Parts: sequence; C-alpha cells; structure tokens
Amino acid sequence: MSETYVNLDIDFLINRNLLGPPAILDRDLCKMFYFWLSATCKKVYSTELGFNNYELSQLHDLIFFYNLYIYSFYVFKVIKNACHSLPWTELESCTKIAERSLVVCQSLGLKNEVQFWTVAFHYIMAGDDYATSVVPPLDSCYDVVCDCATYRKIQLERVLLHEWKSGDYMHMRRVADKFILLGEKTRALDLLLATNVNDPNYYTDALKACLIATVDSNTANQSTIKLVAANLIAENKIDEGIQLLCMIGKGSQACRYLISYNRWEQAVWLAKCSLSKDDFDTVLKSWADHLLSNRNQEQAVLVLLSLKRFDDVLKILINSDRIYRAALLVLACHQNNIEVCEKLKRELYINGGDGDVVDNLFNENNT
Repeated sequence: MSETYVNLDIDFLINRNLLGPPAILDRDLCKMFYFWLSATCKKVYSTELGFNNYELSQLHDLIFFYNLYIYSFYVFKVIKNACHSLPWTELESCTKIAERSLVVCQSLGLKNEVQFWTVAFHYIMAGDDYATSVVPPLDSCYDVVCDCATYRKIQLERVLLHEWKSGDYMHMRRVADKFILLGEKTRALDLLLATNVNDPNYYTDALKACLIATVDSNTANQSTIKLVAANLIAENKIDEGIQLLCMIGKGSQACRYLISYNRWEQAVWLAKCSLSKDDFDTVLKSWADHLLSNRNQEQAVLVLLSLKRFDDVLKILINSDRIYRAALLVLACHQNNIEVCEKLKRELYINGGDGDVVDNLFNENNT
C-alpha cells in the first residue's frame, strides 16, 4: 500500500519565539494523536471540508485554543491534509496504541517520533524474557538500541566481512583486535599466527597468540595481567590494556576505563558485545545520563527505552513538556501490563496539558 508523507514546516506554522520545537510537537501533533487514536476515526466525511460533525468539533476545540487566527488556518489545513493522507486501513488493523502512534508518525514523516515509537513498540511487545520473545529484532539501522544478541551478531558479521576483504597488515591487525574483544579467540589466533615470519611484527604477534591460547578468566595470574593492563592504559596504550582485560573476562572493568577516558562509543560497543545484562545496563544507563548532560535527549530516550526503563523515559518527557507523548507511552505500557510509577501518572494528570487532552486519553483507555 502506497503512503503519502506530509512533511510539516514547523517554522512556517508558528513563530519559534512563541513556542519552542518540543512544545510545538507535543501541543499540536500529539493532540492529533488523540484525534486519531480515538475509536471514532473515520475515512468518510460528511461536510464540505471532509469531516463529520464530531470530528469537526474536535478540530474547532483545537483551533480556538490558540486564538491565533492565521496560525489556526494553517493548523486546520495541515490536520485536514494529514487526515486524508493517513493509511486508514492499516490504522484500523492496529490493536496496540504504540503501533497506531507509529503508523501516524510514519504518515506525517516525523523522524524523531518514528524512531521513538519504533523502539518503544519493540521493547513494550518484547516482554521480560527477550530470549523467548517472538518479536522480530529491530532493523540494523537502530544499531546500539538493538537487543544485545542482535547487536553482537551484527558486529561479528561486520568484522567477518572485513576479514574476508583482507588487506595490509594493519587492516588484519585491527580485525584480530576486534575478534579478541568479541571473545572470538580461535579467529584471533588464526590471524595472529598468519603473520609472516619476516615481518617485524611477527615476534609481538606470536607472543600475543601464546597469551590468548593460555590465558582464561580462571587463570591464577589475573592480578599480574590486570597490573600490566593498568600500566598500559596509564601510558595511553588504552587499546592494548583493554584487550588484556577482555582476555581474562574483565570486560566491565575495561568499560570503566574507557568511560574514564571519555571513550563512550567504545565502552557501549564492548558492553553490548560482551557484558552480562546487569553490567551492560549499568554502562548504558551511564551513557544515557551522559547524553542528557550533553543535550542529546532524543538519543538518551532511545537508549533508556532499549533498557525498558520506561519510568526514566516518562520523567524526561514530562520535564521537557512532552506531556502527550508521555501520556500515550503510559497507555501503551498499561495496555501490555507494564507497571508505571504512580507518581509520574499523577504528574501527567496535574500537568494535563491544554484542553484536558491527557485526561481524555486516560478516560478513553479506561472505558
């Protein structure tokens, strides 16, 4: 089924001095979500403008709130055009609130909202035990917010592709280093032992191969290896020290070193590929806090969604005045028996937004 995407020019709709972009998206577009999430959404309209009387009254409530006649004209026009562009057949088949929100965002061409609801819908539907879940994995474009098994599989496939392409010594050395971090010791050994005897790096690679073959997480010499790794990192040979820590199963300690040197991407990569759930949760939560401190709120929200920390996501949405998106997330969680902090739900009621839309959303869901 073909879909028409409506790209909204926010600057054209309203002066940024009146409302910032986050407020615009929530106060206007998320009000539209309430309109489209209602059980009375229809494709056939009876008035000359294309709407029936009930829908027309809903739009008038939205329009008159602003008391900005020129702006109201464009809001009305955008809503009307968007209504006609929505894939109504697909919407009618959506039984989940998160899924319906995603379809609406896709139809409106809203990139950030599409990403949010794609990740939210995926992890809401995945349940507590991801290993036994029948929900298909996220697309590889979502990269670090994919589940750990999918992410590790993608990273291993990429490294294998680089191995297959072959190249000079430095290329193959980087591939071997990645295999070490991924715990693929046999593949790393094969590459290290393939170094030409006449190569000046042969001796170093041979020693590293011997170390990999003999060291494991149960070795009695871990303290010595940890000391050497710490000294290497202190001398700014961070990659070499991290590899040693990974060889003896100290991936969480390696991540802490990477974070202390502000190598967040490497720390997240290593955590997703090698750490246990509790350990990688800690690293990714720290990364989300780092993203928030650097005003990268959208990425931080996606990371928290991937950790199923829905309460933390709600706090961010409420504090950034994205009340309606937060309300829809609460309803989506409630629909799938996911508990949400009662205090946050009360905040949503208190900050209920314009025209009691949030209250209507909750009431409609409970009827």
